[in-house]
Amino acid sequence: MILSQYTLTNIRYKAHFMAFLTIFIWSLTFVQTKVLLKTLSPEEILIDRFLLAWLFFLIIKPTIMFGNFKEEFLFFLLGATGIFGYYIMENIALKYTTAINVGLIVTTAPIFTSIISFVFGKENI
Repeated sequence: MILSQYTLTNIRYKAHFMAFLTIFIWSLTFVQTKVLLKTLSPEEILIDRFLLAWLFFLIIKPTIMFGNFKEEFLFFLLGATGIFGYYIMENIALKYTTAINVGLIVTTAPIFTSIISFVFGKENI
């Protein structure tokens, strides 16, 4: 199938719009979490966030797909350390400082990851 220039332009605009929308929604979570911390604990916010995401994905794709036990356990560990760890630390940090401070710290993480990877992992930047 040959894509016309018009189609490629539309795909590019849609991709840029989706990236902007993702960044916009993600940036609002810092402020929303800060407001929610007035009435909820960091753990309650985390549980509510995960339940809402689970319901959203259940609506989008109602079929449940399971791989083998080893694969499921690996995904569980990745989710527990990566996603859970990130959000619980973000919620706790927002309890003690402003949303802008947490946002700035989070946005510098890729920079420090690259530097540490270059120094210790002998990776090219």
